Amino acid sequence: MSLDIDNRYNLTQIVVKPLYFGMLVNIIVPAVLLFICYFVHQDDPYIGVGSDNDRLLYYVFCGLAVVDAALALVLRRNALRKPMVRSERSIQDDVTAGVLKAMKLPFLLIAAISLYGFAYFWITRLFQESLILFLVSFVVFQAVRPRVGAARKILARQEKMAKEGKFAPGGSGGFNPVDTE
Repeated sequence: MSLDIDNRYNLTQIVVKPLYFGMLVNIIVPAVLLFICYFVHQDDPYIGVGSDNDRLLYYVFCGLAVVDAALALVLRRNALRKPMVRSERSIQDDVTAGVLKAMKLPFLLIAAISLYGFAYFWITRLFQESLILFLVSFVVFQAVRPRVGAARKILARQEKMAKEGKFAPGGSGGFNPVDTE
């Protein structure tokens, strides 16, 4: 089955656009923010020891990070199980667009985790705790990012749904009124 899908579809095309978007918002932007924090930390004469309020704020941000990570995983799973195909003739394009659309919100939720680290640093000037939030964001991105094996499963599920007549909203199934062949 997977060899058949590999021959009929370009799996790389399905994975590349969401992966590039995810890398931008979950690796490039957080890396820039982390470097900003690092350079400010190097030049800042304030060496934070951390008060009880700082620790409490850190735990709040950690709790928010766990909620965001769990929500990103659930949203990814649910979004990729919905019908994406609008027509049996356009499965490749519909799945490519559908995966990109489905991954945007989970990727933005994961990026929020790194923003928590950035905000925590600016509030407390504690770099090491901020770094942990940035690293958590990176690890969660690794768990959520699209993979070729997942693309095979998504395509198989989307083909099955299309054969059962389950199409994305606005889909016309196999009939396209513009086609008059």
